[in-house]
Parts: sequence; structure tokens; C-alpha cells
Amino acid sequence: MDLPWFENPPGYQFLHCLVNSAKGGDSSAVDAFAVAEYLKNNDSDTFDTLTKIPLKFRDKDYTQEAHRSFYGTAISLTKDGDYNDVRFSTATMDALDCHPDQMDKVYKSHHKFGKLLHDDKFQIKFRLRPGDIYTFNNRRVLHGRTEFDPNSGHRHLQGYYMDRDEIVGRLNYLKK
Repeated sequence: MDLPWFENPPGYQFLHCLVNSAKGGDSSAVDAFAVAEYLKNNDSDTFDTLTKIPLKFRDKDYTQEAHRSFYGTAISLTKDGDYNDVRFSTATMDALDCHPDQMDKVYKSHHKFGKLLHDDKFQIKFRLRPGDIYTFNNRRVLHGRTEFDPNSGHRHLQGYYMDRDEIVGRLNYLKK
């Protein structure tokens, strides 16, 4: 997920591939709601931990004097029990800030969740070509890429975000 330290992370992300001639740099995507559903049905203790114990996410950009942070559960649910979003980003997760009696359970739950998110049965892999625009729900689909060799060619993706409300509002308008 991009920007998990936002109170309301962007709803949709667009990655426009301008150049991708370097070796490596293949993309991956995983439906985090499908992984959450798998845990809900097969490991309710892990699921409960991921939906109840918040983590701290922090913007660690060294170029900024002020750093934003936000506490949120890895899996958040709506009042009706539907999936709202998934916050998972090991790069921006801050120090674990929970009761010491919960730490072992939290570490194990997040480790299990992370392993499932990287499991080939949940993940798709593909290569973006120049001109491709990869669009996804940033609060549901987690994305990544393989390592690439910058000495073997060029790779440039231009990204931008849109709130979910903008998309839903436009779709509702077009239905009229």
C-alpha cells in the first residue's frame, strides 16, 4: 500500500510505464482482501489480531523535517463487517507500539500475513511495457516489483492517485 501513514490513503493508484528496458523490474499484485478472507476462514486468531491491534505507520522521508504517522490495523472492516482497507507496508511500519503481552501474537500474525501476501497462489506477476497504465485500488490491491539492474537499461513509471469518492461520484453521475 502506498501512503499508509495517511489517515485516508489514496483510493486508486495509476502507474504509467514510460520506459522499462532494464533487466528485472517485473510487477506484482495481490488482492489483500482475498488473503484476509483466507485468514478469516482458516486462522481466526491471526485475523482477529490483524483487525484489532493497530500498528504505527510513519513517513520516513529523510528530506522532510516533520514526519507524519498514523495508527491503523492491518485489516480494517466497515461497521457491517465488510473489508474497508488493508494497510501493509514493511518499509513504513514504525516500531511496534502495543502492550508487551500482545507483541509475540502481533509479530507472528504480521509475519504470517506477509508470507501469504507473497505466496504465489495469491499473487500475479507481470511486466509493464511502455504505454501501459496499471490502475488499482490502493487500499485493496498491494503491489510490488522485482529488483532491477539500472545499468542494463532504463525504467521510469509515473504515478498518480485519485480518491475513491471521485471515482464513485463519477460512476453515480454516469448512471443517471
